[in-house]
Amino acid sequence: YPMLGVSDDKVVVSYNGFSLPAENFIGAGYYVLNKASLTACAASVSMSRVAPNVSRFTPHPAQSLGSTSNLYMPMHAATNTLTLLTISGVPGVSVVTETSTALAIRSWTDPPAAPQLGSGVLLDTSDNRVLSVAWQNSSLWVAGGEACTPAGDSGARSCLRVIEVRTDTSTVRQDMTFGSVGEYYSYPALRPDSAGNVLVVFTRSSSSAFAGVRATGRLASDPLNTLGPSTELRAGGGAQTDPL
Repeated sequence: YPMLGVSDDKVVVSYNGFSLPAENFIGAGYYVLNKASLTACAASVSMSRVAPNVSRFTPHPAQSLGSTSNLYMPMHAATNTLTLLTISGVPGVSVVTETSTALAIRSWTDPPAAPQLGSGVLLDTSDNRVLSVAWQNSSLWVAGGEACTPAGDSGARSCLRVIEVRTDTSTVRQDMTFGSVGEYYSYPALRPDSAGNVLVVFTRSSSSAFAGVRATGRLASDPLNTLGPSTELRAGGGAQTDPL
């Protein structure tokens, strides 16, 4: 599960590690690389390695869309906690350090598998790990999937979880769930712009619809913890039946 993030002066590649041949989980780790050396295609690139830690799972480095030396890497490992790792320093230039901050969030649990039109095969909606991260103007936006029961619905669906963390104050500013009656949402990917508006694209399916692509979002001026109605970008063209 390799993940890549960038800031002004560094590139971070994180991963989940497994032992071979038993494939036992040995923890999550990451590498910090000197960005200037990479972009200059230098013969050697200074690097710092943080070994796998079994208490960590899928730390996701952010795509920094504005100027920042710090690289922010959130991780969801406990139901009511989002852990924020802040990576500072540049390999080969200064000491690389990590600061860990535990942020309280609402309960975040695994989403159920999703039905689809034309097949009894359920679609894997992943789990409650962080799936998409972007940073802009001291706001770290985090998205993933979760279980929720939309208002007026009769049971749990797979829904979207979107969180905004202010990195200047290390506080959670927004923590929202997005779902719809009878529908299953999964695999969100988000990007904020410099004005604070946010766009989220995601997969939608149901017993009456193939898996397709939709989008939602919010303006910076919208009430906190709200996303607008979603719009279909591409309708699904058939059922996914491969068991893998």
